[in-house]
Amino acid sequence: MGRFGKPLCNGGFRRHRGSFAPARAAEVVSSNVVGYSKLTMKADGYTLIANPFGEVGTGDVIGINEMFAEDTTAATAGTSVSDADSLEVWTGTGYKTYYLRADATAGNHWRKSGERKATTDEIPEGDGAFFHNVADHAVTLTISGEVSPADSVYTVYPGYNLMANPFPTSLSFRNFVVDGATAGTSVSDADSIEVWTGNGYKTYYLRADATAGNHWRKSGERKETTDTIDPYTGFFYHCIATEGSFNVTIPSPLSSGSSGQD
Repeated sequence: MGRFGKPLCNGGFRRHRGSFAPARAAEVVSSNVVGYSKLTMKADGYTLIANPFGEVGTGDVIGINEMFAEDTTAATAGTSVSDADSLEVWTGTGYKTYYLRADATAGNHWRKSGERKATTDEIPEGDGAFFHNVADHAVTLTISGEVSPADSVYTVYPGYNLMANPFPTSLSFRNFVVDGATAGTSVSDADSIEVWTGNGYKTYYLRADATAGNHWRKSGERKETTDTIDPYTGFFYHCIATEGSFNVTIPSPLSSGSSGQD
């Protein structure tokens, strides 16, 4: 079992985004929204977050060091994973770990565990990661960048797939556009979504209902859920199929023609 209760032997995922406005010469120029988000990290624990941004001016994938560039002193820096804040990034088969390295000469920076230099690795826009705050109090960190108005489209494979709500509004389960998922009568025979609470997971499964239509239902309840997923929050999609793939679309509230949340 993985550190967060996820088996480390299942398939991964790929995701697709819409195109971005190109940069103009050396200027930082974008026709998309540029902004920031403040994320609160749970005291002495793990928070599953989403990266909602791309690189300003290019829309390219933003580097881990650029994503948290404004908060290299607000978080806890150290000399190893054991005494510093860290990021756990799901690969589909396990986690890659990065920690905030304290460096009086070069400045604090995010470094991949086992490496000797600041990482150039990235977290794609809309993807999730666990942030481990080692402090005994909650910490609010600011991340900034360019917001794409495009829908998030994830290609889901058998096993656990780490997805995210990358948008500044809460996400209703009715907003998931799923074609090819497995519906069933319980968590054991249906695809499910697992939302991290800080201490464990809340589980929802795709309920097969010939009368009301397939819908997402919280485990242990008898009706379609009205719960939502908070802005900039990551979650796992568990696909119980053993082969094949399908797309899950999360419509952007920023895209033209979007109907928004139900």
